[in-house]
Amino acid sequence: MDYRKPNECPRCGFAYTAWNRPKHGTFGERFVKNLKDRPKYGWGPLAHARMAEVEQTRPWQCRCGTWLRAKPWTFGWVDVAGIVVLAILEVMAAARYPWARSPYVFAIPIAVWVMYRVSSQVTVEEVQAETALKPAS
Repeated sequence: MDYRKPNECPRCGFAYTAWNRPKHGTFGERFVKNLKDRPKYGWGPLAHARMAEVEQTRPWQCRCGTWLRAKPWTFGWVDVAGIVVLAILEVMAAARYPWARSPYVFAIPIAVWVMYRVSSQVTVEEVQAETALKPAS
C-alpha cells in the first residue's frame, strides 16, 4: 500500500509547505497582478487575510508537470485558544519577571504558533490543466 502525506505531490512525492511553492512570472508581473487583484478583497488586515487565502488556493505546476491546488485553510477554535493561552502565560510571566516585559517575549511565541499552524495546514490535490489555467472569476 502506497502512503502519501497530504502535502506531497501525488505523482512525484515532492513535499510542499506554505513557503516553498513555485512562483510564476517575474516579481514585477506578480506585483502588478497583486495590485490589480487587491481591490476585490477590500482594504485592511482582513483583506490581507482574504488575499492570502486566495493566493494559497491558486493552482501551481509541480516540478514533475502535475497541476496542484492547496485546499483552503481551516483555522478554528484551537488557534484562538492557543493564542489566548500563550497571551495569558506571557502576562503572568511579565508580572513576575522583568525580562518578560520585552515585546519580543510576547510576539515570538505567538508568531511561532501561527507559523506552525499555517505550515501544518498544507494539503494538496491534483487538478486538471484546463481547470488550473482557467482565469479566476
